[in-house]
Amino acid sequence: MENNHLIVSISQKALIELNGKLLLVHGKEEWWEFPGGRVNEDETSLEEALKREIKEELGLDIEIKKIFTTYLFKNRYGEYLLALVYKCNLISPLDQIKPQESEIGCWKLFSEDELKDLKQVSRNTLEGLNKYFSTIINHKRSYNLSNLPDAHNHK
Repeated sequence: MENNHLIVSISQKALIELNGKLLLVHGKEEWWEFPGGRVNEDETSLEEALKREIKEELGLDIEIKKIFTTYLFKNRYGEYLLALVYKCNLISPLDQIKPQESEIGCWKLFSEDELKDLKQVSRNTLEGLNKYFSTIINHKRSYNLSNLPDAHNHK
């Protein structure tokens, strides 16, 4: 019996939240998505690969907290990718952002309301956004935290 194992590349993405808004980039693929990229052959740490990608693409340093979600998809070139989306905190101030022109067309912090009307979002990013905001809403409802200020004070 022949085994048809799926061979995938690994992509890692950073879910970065600042004051209730999420950082998305509009890259060369022509849609909005979480910042990040692929793991290089010589890299042995997924977390260090993500830190490298964010530093290269945005000029920012991050702290990785935990995996938020994963998804498997086939890109427009027919390649299968396993994406790992990590919740991350910025270490660098946002005003130090320097997008890599060859990779990033533009970037923006989006509120939940702004994301509702956003066009050109990859399906996988949209699923991650929906999961993030539904988790926040359910968490606030479950613990009645809707009237409390945000726990994180980002400058």
